[in-house]
Amino acid sequence: SDMGMGMLNAQTDLEQEKLEDACQDLVLVLQAWRAALSKRKELQVTFTTRIKQIQDRTNAIVKAQKAGKPAAVLKQAEQDKEKAEKDADVARTNLDDGSHRVLREAKRIQPLLEQDLAKCLLDYAELQVKYSKLNSDAFEKLIPPLKDAHTKLTAKAEDAAADAGKSEA
Repeated sequence: SDMGMGMLNAQTDLEQEKLEDACQDLVLVLQAWRAALSKRKELQVTFTTRIKQIQDRTNAIVKAQKAGKPAAVLKQAEQDKEKAEKDADVARTNLDDGSHRVLREAKRIQPLLEQDLAKCLLDYAELQVKYSKLNSDAFEKLIPPLKDAHTKLTAKAEDAAADAGKSEA
């Protein structure tokens, strides 16, 4: 029992030590990927906001025209719309660049993910094989004493039965 618990504790320690490093590499790669996706999401939100600003500026121009606002007000509204369009162009360029970076990052980390995951699985399999061998060796050592104990108990039981048979006779 103590030997079994000792083996189990040693196995747990080995698994934690060996797998922790391999899994940590995997976590770092995934965190880098998550950061790249988050940055792209921010760029998408900025671009969407800029497009909405163009729509708002266009609506403001139409509203000002319908209300018969002075030329200076219309001119300012047009300038605001032009600025919003320039900001949207910059945001689109940034989004395109960000999308390309995310794609490059995906292509870069794909082999790393596969490699790190394969290493995790291989390390785990190796640990399980070693643990299985240790278990097998431990049981091989236990079998002879158990056979001896069984033989002794069987002999005692036979002797007791024989003694019981003699006393009845």
